[in-house]
Parts: sequence; C-alpha cells; structure tokens
Amino acid sequence: MDEVSPALEYNYTSFPLDLDMASFKAFRDDAPQPGESAPDGELMNAMTGESVKFSDLWKQGHLVIEFGSIT
Repeated sequence: MDEVSPALEYNYTSFPLDLDMASFKAFRDDAPQPGESAPDGELMNAMTGESVKFSDLWKQGHLVIEFGSIT
C-alpha cells in the first residue's frame, strides 16, 4: 500500500458547512488579546506528520501561527 503524504491528508476536499456559527463567532472574544501570552499547545507538521509543542518553537524566537479562514 502506498503512503499518503500527511500534507495531502490534511487538506479538505471541501470545507464543512455544518459549523456551529455561535462558537465560530465567539472565537474572537475567547482568543488572547494583543500582549497576552498564548496558551501552549501542540500542532502537527503537515509535511512530516511530526508533532511539535508551541513552547518548543517559542524557545527559538518569535512565532506566528496562521489559521485558515472561511471565505
């Protein structure tokens, strides 16, 4: 069986339309404000499939995290 790239598995073929809009709109209010520390978390490198903690990346310098959007 051929391995599928984690980057290909990550992307949706279509964006889900069954979003809870109240939760989606509340995201802005619940997010850290400018100057506040972001919570530590873990993410997956879409190219390698490896997990990495935000705090490990912060030790290397500034960190910018970009999330997708609904357009």
